[in-house]
Amino acid sequence: MLVYHNPRPEARTLTESVNNNAWGANGSEWGASVSTGFSCLTVSDGGRNFSVTYKWEGDASTVKAFPYAKAWPSNFPVQLWNLSSLPFSASWRTFVNGTENESVQKQEQAYDNAALRANVAVDMFLSDNSTNSTLVGPPIEIMIWPWYTKTILPLGYDTSTPANDTVEIGGVEYSLYQGYNIQGQHVFSWLAHENLTQVDVDYAPLLSYIVDKGFLGGGLYLGQLEFGTEVMNANDQATFEAWDYSLRIIRHGDPDDPHRATSTATQHLQHCSTSHTSTTPVSGPLHSATAMSVARTAFRLARASPFRAVAPRTFSSIAARRRSETDKYTFTFLGAEKTPSKWEANPPGKIIPFDEVKSEEDLLAPGAAPGTVPTDLDQATGLERLEILGKMRGIDIFDMKPLPSDRHGTFQDPIVVKSGGEELQVGCTGSPADDHVVRWVVVSRDRPYQRCDECGSVYKMEYIGPADDPHHAHHGYTEPKTMADYVKDDYWYR
Repeated sequence: MLVYHNPRPEARTLTESVNNNAWGANGSEWGASVSTGFSCLTVSDGGRNFSVTYKWEGDASTVKAFPYAKAWPSNFPVQLWNLSSLPFSASWRTFVNGTENESVQKQEQAYDNAALRANVAVDMFLSDNSTNSTLVGPPIEIMIWPWYTKTILPLGYDTSTPANDTVEIGGVEYSLYQGYNIQGQHVFSWLAHENLTQVDVDYAPLLSYIVDKGFLGGGLYLGQLEFGTEVMNANDQATFEAWDYSLRIIRHGDPDDPHRATSTATQHLQHCSTSHTSTTPVSGPLHSATAMSVARTAFRLARASPFRAVAPRTFSSIAARRRSETDKYTFTFLGAEKTPSKWEANPPGKIIPFDEVKSEEDLLAPGAAPGTVPTDLDQATGLERLEILGKMRGIDIFDMKPLPSDRHGTFQDPIVVKSGGEELQVGCTGSPADDHVVRWVVVSRDRPYQRCDECGSVYKMEYIGPADDPHHAHHGYTEPKTMADYVKDDYWYR
């Protein structure tokens, strides 16, 4: 038996890791006040069982620890449209120390007396980038809560529509909530309608529902998977015990794929890569399942909205894009006997992340899996696709933030506006904002400085386009002279 009292140890033997994952002693890491308490993790039976005893006091609205069991990621990352099954079985219990043999009613009373705020969760992280999905801080998190105290609520509790988004798994209904955490991650939470202490189910339909409803795109990579307990507060010592747990991923086409006989078409669209980390596994029944990040840190990606579905696909032949070994591109038409020659100009066969976009060909869309509704991420191309990929990285490629309105620009310190074109129209409303009606100021490469005729604020265009822009000469066009052309040089802006 292995016992750990340190903040973030990992117990490792053969196929799975267990992490205490306690950050509550440094609450500032999550933007919360510093808390007091501890978390003691015990691993037994070669990693098949683990328990954690804890006590956390302080800001009860923030998570202090998430001790978890993590499977070795031999099947990860996996794109959602290539996920066939997510089998999960486990038994667990949570109790305030000294009440483990009491009735359910007395244990619930002990939860209230100790101000216990905790849940039991299966936790997953996703990203559009296969590598990023296996690291700390992917932009999307999906949680499944089969057990939780009445005092803890999911993100988006007040704004979600759980009555409309309910799925039955193993005879128990789960409702969906979604919101954003302090790190900017988009969090989806499935809550069971009754507290469970044992499950043996396939949770894949919960992920399929999110894709089918258009909340997320099927091309996203699921890179991490964990099972544990999320603790927010416990004024008295409490314990979480888990045993006989098994958590793994089955992809379409795997030998143990329950849908293997009907999954041949989907295989044309799959793109999976295995992510290896320095984690040494712990022996246990998790086999070759995949898992989630070792620790959680702040994440600042924008709450991108590129995952909403736009319109159903109307054509009967679905083109699956793939990159060949020679780095050229080819189309494969599912259901077609041969590839039409006009499509031999070839897009890549996967979603190219923002960091890897090198040419216009990388901004072609992969399309959606057969029988699914394509999302913006599946079908957008060109600059629109670049904008979506940028938002998923927290990058606003068109710099749509409002211009500074807390000061007036001067020729010595103008308000700078970047432009990739020859000319730009800037709407000025004065300082502070809305001090006057919008006055349009035109700046260009030839006349980079202009000032608002209402408030006098000076704007300067900073050209960031190609240095050899062939359109700069305006095809022989000469701008008409104004009175400014006859002002002495000493009065010109520098």
